[in-house]
This record gives sequence, C-alpha cells and structure tokens, in this order.
Amino acid sequence: MTDSSKFHVDVAALERDAATFAGWGDELRSMADAVPVDVTTDAFSLLPGAPDVRTRFLDAATALRDYLNDGAAEFAGLAERLDSTRRIYTEAEDASANDVARVSRELDSL
Repeated sequence: MTDSSKFHVDVAALERDAATFAGWGDELRSMADAVPVDVTTDAFSLLPGAPDVRTRFLDAATALRDYLNDGAAEFAGLAERLDSTRRIYTEAEDASANDVARVSRELDSL
C-alpha cells in the first residue's frame, strides 16, 4: 500500500504553467499576424526580377507565418492539457474529500 500523503500535485503550478504556455501561444500568434503576406510587386519594383523576388518573399513569409501559427497551436494545446489536468485533479480531490467526509459522518453516526 502506498502512502498517499507523499503524493501531492501543485495545482497552482499547473495553472501558472498553463497561463505561461497560453501567453507564449498568444505571442506567437501575434507575431504570425504581423508577417506581411499581402505585399505587391511594387514593393520590390527597384529590384531586378521584381515579380520573382515577390514570389520568393511571399513563399518565405507564408512559411514563417505557418510555422508561427503551428507553434502557437502547440503552446495552446499544452496550456489546455495542463489546465485539463488541473481540473481533473481538483475534481478528483474534491470528490475524494466528499467521500471521506461522508464515510466519516456515517461512522460517527454508528
């Protein structure tokens, strides 16, 4: 039999970590939104081969935006899993405390 008093989950730490990961996800999403993907050929008009330069720029900008959005989604997923774990643990602890209180009351009534 294990000693359950040695097992402890710091739900506040889970909540802080979830908020941190969510914040990083928001930051990456903001960065992704700032990547210009609507640049016209005029922006490169002084360069030789402006249309080709624009195409390559937009390919790179789109790839960067996709990477940032993928990263944001990963951080959001981590935040959600941490928060879900916190919720499940808290609900289980509350249910256990209620069960112990109920059994204690039943024993006291005997």
